This record gives sequence, structure tokens and C-alpha cells, in this order.
Amino acid sequence: MFIDMIQGQEIKVIDFNLSVSGIESVLTMDFILKDEVVHMIFRNVSCLNIKDFSMPYQICGFEILDNKGRGWDKSLRYSVNDFEDGTIKFHCESFEFVKAE
Repeated sequence: MFIDMIQGQEIKVIDFNLSVSGIESVLTMDFILKDEVVHMIFRNVSCLNIKDFSMPYQICGFEILDNKGRGWDKSLRYSVNDFEDGTIKFHCESFEFVKAE
């Protein structure tokens, strides 16, 4: 699974965009991982916390935790954060990865 390839890996974020349409918020993030550009889409984002963030941004560890077994609300299904200093933290309902062509 692709998520196993990004957990704890050095990632360089090159694009970051949050959009809101109706009641859904969507966060898109493009990053370079092992010389490949990957496009991530996080849907129904909540509790977004960003501090001291500038582009491009280097993440020295990235973590996505599945909260399904904890009985959390579906909008909090995944907890996403960086390992290093907590610059990026948020929850989302779903996510997908698309390798850029």
C-alpha cells in the first residue's frame, strides 16, 4: 500500500492548497518523495493546524493514523501530522494518492 511508503520518509512539500466547497473542505498537497512527484488529496479536513510554514517545506517524517478502531466520528477517521515538530496537523475523512505524470 502506498501509505506505507510515505510513513516516516523525508518529503519535500512543493504545493499546498485548501479549498472549501459547500460543507466539504479539501486539502491538496504535492510533494517529492524519492525523486517522484506525488499528489495527495485529503477530503473533509478538520482541525487544521499549521505553524511557521513556508514553501517549499521539508517534512522529515509523515504520519497518518487510522482512528476507525477507536470509534471516532467518520470526519475524524484519519489523524495526519508530521513527526518532526508538529508544523502540520489535521484530521480528515478520507485521502488518496495520485502519482504525477
